[in-house]
Amino acid sequence: MKKLCIPILVAAITVTSLTGCAIGNTSIASESNATIEQKIVKGKTTKADLRVAFGEPSEIGTNDGKEYWAYQMSQTSGVGMIPFVKIVTGSSGITGKYLRISFDKKGVVESYSLSETKL
Repeated sequence: MKKLCIPILVAAITVTSLTGCAIGNTSIASESNATIEQKIVKGKTTKADLRVAFGEPSEIGTNDGKEYWAYQMSQTSGVGMIPFVKIVTGSSGITGKYLRISFDKKGVVESYSLSETKL
């Protein structure tokens, strides 16, 4: 019985460690420029619309007197946590997304950008 338990335990730990995790606003995890274009319309989409679509922003600030919201998240595949994988593959398995939205004085979207980084 003990011989059977050890391989099962090792398999469970391996699967768990390879699943990875996400940090930040995970509502943008599956977003692309194409899907963002469907959800955000310049001159029409409001702050209330964005809260429904993406939840609360990770950051709220101002730049040149205009308010902006930012949604950001980082995700690791778990594979990058295995020793020497980064050396062999050249990748840490970490991706990041950053959605920045600027508003006009009425709180309507004036501009936005989505960027994705792979480390």
